[in-house]
Amino acid sequence: MKDSLHKKNEEYPEREILHTNHTTPKNDSHLIMGPHTLFHPFHTDIPIPDKFNNPFHYKPHPLCILAAEEVQKYLISSEIPTTFKKEIAEGKMFGILVVQDPLKDLGYFVSYGGQICGRNNWEGFVPAIFDYLQPDGYFKRKEAEITNINRHIDQMEHSVKYHNQLTAYNLMKREAEETINEKKEIMKKAKQLRDKQRSEGQLSKSVEQDMIHESQFLKAEVHRTKRLYDTYLDNKKFALEQYRMRITNLKFRRKAKSDALQQWLFNHFFLCNPEGEEHNLLETYRKYYVMTHPSFRPNSSGRKSLLNDIYPPAGCGECCEPKLLQYANLHHLRPISMAMFWWGKSPKGEIRKHLHYYPACESKCRPILWYMLPKK
Repeated sequence: MKDSLHKKNEEYPEREILHTNHTTPKNDSHLIMGPHTLFHPFHTDIPIPDKFNNPFHYKPHPLCILAAEEVQKYLISSEIPTTFKKEIAEGKMFGILVVQDPLKDLGYFVSYGGQICGRNNWEGFVPAIFDYLQPDGYFKRKEAEITNINRHIDQMEHSVKYHNQLTAYNLMKREAEETINEKKEIMKKAKQLRDKQRSEGQLSKSVEQDMIHESQFLKAEVHRTKRLYDTYLDNKKFALEQYRMRITNLKFRRKAKSDALQQWLFNHFFLCNPEGEEHNLLETYRKYYVMTHPSFRPNSSGRKSLLNDIYPPAGCGECCEPKLLQYANLHHLRPISMAMFWWGKSPKGEIRKHLHYYPACESKCRPILWYMLPKK
């Protein structure tokens, strides 16, 4: 099993780290998590690893474990708001990135996946790669527009007037079926009676004529009833269809706005690599498929069409790992080792255990971490 995992992750070989004999002197003080602090310095003589670990397959380095234990103490301390504690108790991934600054001082950063209590800017944790949650920002304004459309759709779909009209239409449709069936049954029985009379003997011309008139009248009565109900039902159905069309148009409008907002997010979500180069999330994500899947290679047929259908999943770039690497790359800090641990309950559909370490996710992280990880 381990051999197959190593083979699967060959595209992320462990990165070598330049050796240094410098470590922060050991003392008895605890690591500090505090307001306005992102770089948390180490006070330890634990040696650094020879290589940067593969985030998709690793054993936590002692430096990461030391940092994680300090973070875990902080998460249960009185410094953490109650709302924060309640939310992470339901399940949250936290990440540790050990780094060296330009002076070779050793420390670490902390991040969490997604948001906590709707925020991505809690003190002591690295910020989001792209802060699109500003209350008056473009994303929140457009999101509010989509929310208003959702509210309008919900109101229309649960409108008492609409449901009364729908009920009236269905009742009339049932009444039409029952009435027409009654008329048909009367016509059927009358025909059976006429057939019986004809089989019993010779009928006078006047009686035969009356039978013909009766047959014509009953058939016409069925047709008149059908036309009458069709007119009633068509009017009610037209009103219902007009109402439903308004709902459908709102749903199309919602999808267009949602797609446009997602595209805007992709285009403004810039990832930084160790060389300081930046590419947006969509470009980086699609390039991964060009590099790793034969069907997306430059000479493959239908490549452009296939690439246009490739989009990052929701939440891509908001995991712990890209947040940590983005901050380190932007500030020219050398990544040393990385680890992620789970806090709280296990989510539905996944197995996650409190305080256990986990690899980076495949669907959201693998297609972008190739760009962000250190190359040496």
